[in-house]
Amino acid sequence: MSARPQTREHADLTGTLILVDDDQLAGCTMRRLLQRAFPSLDVRMATDGDAALELLDQDVVCIVSDIDMPVRDGIELAWAIRNAAPYGPWRQLPIILVSAACRDEELIERAWGLGIAHIVRKPFSADEIERAVVQATTWVRRRPLEGARADTRALPPAPPAARRRVSFG
Repeated sequence: MSARPQTREHADLTGTLILVDDDQLAGCTMRRLLQRAFPSLDVRMATDGDAALELLDQDVVCIVSDIDMPVRDGIELAWAIRNAAPYGPWRQLPIILVSAACRDEELIERAWGLGIAHIVRKPFSADEIERAVVQATTWVRRRPLEGARADTRALPPAPPAARRRVSFG
């Protein structure tokens, strides 16, 4: 992979990106891609949605999450974040979902309904995930958030419909 010059968006993008994937190899690979593309970002790893919620703080600028994971999957994670403060600053936090086999139309509709910025299919190129992060975070950075971040200690449980496991096989 050749080094590319940083764009203005890349140079301005600071803070924390939470990467959520239960597959350690896939997560480490994606982390390396993101760290190369966004050296000024602190890329933090979580293995499921619950662990990701524990990492949320005021410096988080984006979440990139696998969809199909145990404990709390990507859709359940998005639901919890959006419902922690539905009229507060978390409502615009860019969430990008990745999936090896995103064919379930109901699942995709639920994702879009939660304000997911992008759904990226695995396998993806470094350019695809980089482009998704740049597009999602650029939109939010142009619309500053007001107020303090939500208190993530009181996040609601996922609704029963969101808890239903979805198989992409």
